[in-house]
Amino acid sequence: MDERTDLHESGTAAWMITFADLVVLMLTFFVLLFSMTTMKTDTWQAVSRALSRTVQTDATQPVNDRSMEHSIVARDVPFAMNLTYLAAVLEETLAADPVLGRARIAVDGDRLLLALPGDALFGQGAAFSPAGQASLASLAGKLTTLTNAVAVAGHAAPGEAKGGAGGFASPWELSLARAAAVANGLVQGGYGGPITVLGHGDSRSADLPATLSPAERASLARRVDVVIYEGARSR
Repeated sequence: MDERTDLHESGTAAWMITFADLVVLMLTFFVLLFSMTTMKTDTWQAVSRALSRTVQTDATQPVNDRSMEHSIVARDVPFAMNLTYLAAVLEETLAADPVLGRARIAVDGDRLLLALPGDALFGQGAAFSPAGQASLASLAGKLTTLTNAVAVAGHAAPGEAKGGAGGFASPWELSLARAAAVANGLVQGGYGGPITVLGHGDSRSADLPATLSPAERASLARRVDVVIYEGARSR
């Protein structure tokens, strides 16, 4: 029994060796056959030219300007500065200025308010004091480095311009004139971005902190707010 088993196993092994030899011989034969063939040059060049025409791009083809205009790479997207960081920078850089150093800086939601006291900026009405005009030129230089949207909002004290005093028909007209004067001062100082000009009249006096002294309240009631928004300005 054991002898027949050994003969069967040895026969199986011999068959596998013979089959492996046959496969190797056939593989060798096909390799030799391929190496002896001659490449048809004309046919190969025709195939090569066909492939080249398929994948080659025309270097002289004009670029579609409209597609470039709307592509991600071509569009320059401005990034506005973070308001909390900007408030800290302004508090430090404006502290030495005789007018801007008196400004109240606060972040209110999506905007930063730079409240400039009226008595530091203006004489009577909406006429600048010499110190106020020089300080606006300094502020304009700082705003120029930003891409944030900017607005200027003027205010008037309760009873100011009542009955046409100072040449203004109403507190609203006076506050708008103050805002326009500050906006013009920023432009003359070198700020080139768009500025939204607003006038609130005397409607925001009640918003002033109750902790202010009467003198501070009177000065800030005539304030002009330089408003710096969280979003980038339009071009």
